[in-house]
Amino acid sequence: MARVFDPSVEIVLVATDGARTGVLADVRSVGHTEFYNSVQRGTRPQVQIDMRVQEYGGQEKIVHDGVMYTLIRSYVGSSSARGAARNPEIIELICGKVAADVGKN
Repeated sequence: MARVFDPSVEIVLVATDGARTGVLADVRSVGHTEFYNSVQRGTRPQVQIDMRVQEYGGQEKIVHDGVMYTLIRSYVGSSSARGAARNPEIIELICGKVAADVGKN
């Protein structure tokens, strides 16, 4: 069964040339394990964005609710719930705030 994304949640992917593309996605907080592991590597993850693989073009800047995030890591095969089967059609983007946007929201 295909995953359905909430049409009220749109993110904007920002290409290196500044081109912007809006896509539907799920946005949620990062888990405590992801947060701890990232902090150990010197990064500060803020959100996890799940979207369709075919809509993602390798962009490293993502805008959600007016805040610019930068990609920390990506993983193809995200699941929507703990213990659920991984879906190869979904990519999980772990993102942190861009320095200029730290403190917003």
